[in-house]
Amino acid sequence: PDHKLFQTHPLLNSQLLHHLQHADIAVKNDIERFDGDDVVFTDGSRLEIDLVLYATGYEMQIPYLDKNTFEWDGDRPAQYLTAFNRHHRNLFTVGFVETNSSAYTLFDNISNVVAQYLRDQVTRPASASRFDELIANDRPNLAGSLHLVDSPRHAGYVDAKVFKKHLARVRQQMNWSDLEPGPAK
Repeated sequence: PDHKLFQTHPLLNSQLLHHLQHADIAVKNDIERFDGDDVVFTDGSRLEIDLVLYATGYEMQIPYLDKNTFEWDGDRPAQYLTAFNRHHRNLFTVGFVETNSSAYTLFDNISNVVAQYLRDQVTRPASASRFDELIANDRPNLAGSLHLVDSPRHAGYVDAKVFKKHLARVRQQMNWSDLEPGPAK
């Protein structure tokens, strides 16, 4: 890598570590070139390889909407709290968040705030208008003290603890309830 450890998030699972520990897979240097069935690495080593998987990551896109529908932060829509469009009321992007922790509970908490905002539009329009002001003007630093690689991919990262604290402040300010998980099914 061309950066320090943890300046970008590693993607690991227990199976990768298991197979590394048992020498089922090995870490190699960059590929210099292909030579027939062999892969020649930048350290000069050569192996016969039957499969090379070129992992490019992914891009966050919304191909059915004009790109100008959003402000952008790197390659992510720059939505308020990662979900609320600043110019188009009720255009939400739940799930467009990258974090230094598990994102699934963040999705739940964001969805909870979206639901309460939608309810307020019907039952408490003055409250919904106050939240509209937050959407338009509140620009919190949700990255906290994360120091990641300066790249479009990392531009919209959030620190999970900072994000959860800010969501809690917003819920309190709006007099909205915390997320209460239902019973396991």
